[in-house]
Amino acid sequence: MRPVLTRLLPGTDLKKGILDLCVYEHLETAVVISAVGSLTESVLRTADGKTLFAKIGPFELTSLSGTISHGQTHLHCSLYDRNMISIGGHVMEGCIVHTTMEITILGLDEEVTTERLFDPNTGYDELLVHPK
Repeated sequence: MRPVLTRLLPGTDLKKGILDLCVYEHLETAVVISAVGSLTESVLRTADGKTLFAKIGPFELTSLSGTISHGQTHLHCSLYDRNMISIGGHVMEGCIVHTTMEITILGLDEEVTTERLFDPNTGYDELLVHPK
């Protein structure tokens, strides 16, 4: 396992920034273990897989978790706005860093290989993990 800590700068797309970090660090499989920061905009998807909510912030990010596998992410976050109202969901492109985003990911390439295959039960490409 290899931890990687970075700071995403203002204006960076959260999802793209995480994927770019994995490319830079040569990580194919990783998990997000910590993230603190803020967003100017958020685009989140609900559990129905169709409904997108795009909102203008600023938002404080209170939680980010998920997996990265071969250039694909499965990330969920929780945010709150200036009125302390919380929202959360599946992270889509368009979540833009406001002042900072400090992220720690844990590379798992030495422990497992992964792939995403279509699951007819869910209608999504789902993660399969194979121990090395």
